[in-house]
Amino acid sequence: MLKGVLLSMTLLATCTFGSPTRAAAAEYQQNKTMLQNLSTEEALPLDTPLLFRGYDYNNQFLGYLGLTSSKDWDGHAWDYLYMDDYRPLYLEDAGNNKVYMRSGKPNCSRHNYVVISSRGYLYLGGKEYAEAFITYEQSDPIFPQQKRYRFFDRHYRPIGIYGKYITAGLGTTPATWKIIKQP
Repeated sequence: MLKGVLLSMTLLATCTFGSPTRAAAAEYQQNKTMLQNLSTEEALPLDTPLLFRGYDYNNQFLGYLGLTSSKDWDGHAWDYLYMDDYRPLYLEDAGNNKVYMRSGKPNCSRHNYVVISSRGYLYLGGKEYAEAFITYEQSDPIFPQQKRYRFFDRHYRPIGIYGKYITAGLGTTPATWKIIKQP
């Protein structure tokens, strides 16, 4: 019986103090502190077709931000942000150092703004549901004269990669993005 009680207490302590949600909450609070008094040196390129190149925090190239389509049970096609071939994305000013992202070539013209699902996946939806992303600018580690950007949602969760999908929240590998203007 004593072994059962000790095992239960160990499991409770592990779940309470070592839980990934508690660690994630601490990370998001740290991001919030970092981003509260943020001002960027340069303006982001707005209303211009852009190429997003993703890198992990170890400076490994992950691929290009693109779109992939998936159909749900009633046949509706959803466009998810995905590490894939290039598709043009645009940034639109949302005020207070925040931007909306929108697609230049969505499957449905009414669903061209980036939205975050309840599970953390980024997909295209209507502007009324669009996420205003907080941007953080930093120097490229290899070419310091160039910039890389990190994006965070309203809960200060970093935008990154889960498998090949672009996500926010638990399980997301944070990424930096090199933004390149397209002609």
